[in-house]
Amino acid sequence: MSRAALLAVLLAVVFAALYAAIYMYTSSAPPSGASPTPTVATAPPERCGEVENAIIEVYNTSRFPEYVVEKVVKSLSQYFPSDSRPVFCTLPWNHSMLRGRVLRLYPSIVVKASSLPKALEEFVAERIGGDLYVLSYSATAQLAISSGVPLEFTKSAEAILVNGTTPYSSIPLLSSSARKSLVLFLEVLAAARITRVSIALASEYPWLGTYPSVVLRSSEDLAKGVPHLVREHGVYVVNRSLAVQLASVLGEIVGRRVFAEVREEPPLVGVELSHGSPRVVVGLYLDAHCPYCARLVTESLPGIMDLYEKGEVSLVVSLGVGGGDAEAQAAVQCYYAVTRNATGYLELLRRVFQFLLQNHRQVGLSDVLAMARGLSPGRAGDVEACVKSEGLAMVSRAAQAFREINSGGTPSIVLWNPSRKRGLVIVGFVTGDELRRAVLYVEGGR
Repeated sequence: MSRAALLAVLLAVVFAALYAAIYMYTSSAPPSGASPTPTVATAPPERCGEVENAIIEVYNTSRFPEYVVEKVVKSLSQYFPSDSRPVFCTLPWNHSMLRGRVLRLYPSIVVKASSLPKALEEFVAERIGGDLYVLSYSATAQLAISSGVPLEFTKSAEAILVNGTTPYSSIPLLSSSARKSLVLFLEVLAAARITRVSIALASEYPWLGTYPSVVLRSSEDLAKGVPHLVREHGVYVVNRSLAVQLASVLGEIVGRRVFAEVREEPPLVGVELSHGSPRVVVGLYLDAHCPYCARLVTESLPGIMDLYEKGEVSLVVSLGVGGGDAEAQAAVQCYYAVTRNATGYLELLRRVFQFLLQNHRQVGLSDVLAMARGLSPGRAGDVEACVKSEGLAMVSRAAQAFREINSGGTPSIVLWNPSRKRGLVIVGFVTGDELRRAVLYVEGGR
């Protein structure tokens, strides 16, 4: 995996919009002849302690290149009032201004502020005294990686990859290059030097609930200053709300498609289509403006429709979970609420996404109503009336359920076996054959 691709994956895990913006500034190659030492207007250390606001690079042996510093200062300064812009200064790791605090990572970015801008509060890793704020270690590590600066961690940990019980939810033995990328990712995730990576079975960590996952062992407090890490059962794990995304990212890191294996039923909210005695529930979280959702519905969904017709699987379709024209997507859901015509609803769904692929834009409310009129003459008025009375609330409930799953994108597919209490969450497009094989595996390990 290229460094740029790895950085994109890391950004997906850390979820720091501020640092995503900084990454956009700094992702290009440095200007020709750029000095490795910052040349932006720099205040001496003694003045840094006197001013009200400052952006501070704290270093041990390595420092950020000039072009990175310039963009970081520019990005962070915009959050301060124009009459109190911060100065920039650099401090060695043992400077007295840091009050003896040893940081998790060098170089690090520290903001000195008499009143920290509210927009920066969520990016604070830890506070030193009353006016020094260390910004996200994981995001700062991304800046270092993107600019070729060595990471200098002061804590260490052992990482354990906990595999699921299916071939879809397991990380295989890795090549040396994949292992190197994985270790780098784990170090950024843990904000610590990874000394060893081993693999464990889900049965050894049954309380995790989502697989594959990462367990970190350390004699030090890894959760301090790293809000996405929590301590459970004597080890450190990534916050459960991020578990599905973590599983997908692990697959990206090692160059293999990985689905999240789940042991608790994810929320499934949407139009429910079922007959017979289905053994697997297939939940689809979709957006009408999402091209990959369109391909999933038009190309892949037909691959399991025979299982639906036989009553082996049921469908739960959620629309509008990531934005877009809410009324248009509510109208699609209202079509089924009004007509209870499952065949017509599935055809309407196909037409809505075919429209996106052909016209390169999302359907509007008038488009959906015209399609509904063609499928069920005389009912378009009822569908339109339903949009505000019921449909928008349906879309809102589905969006809330999607946020709870926190898969990170659409399409997201939930495959759940109620009798086995096992399932998979798939993030992104899969082919019809891939979807069918996953459904059959969840159904009974076929």
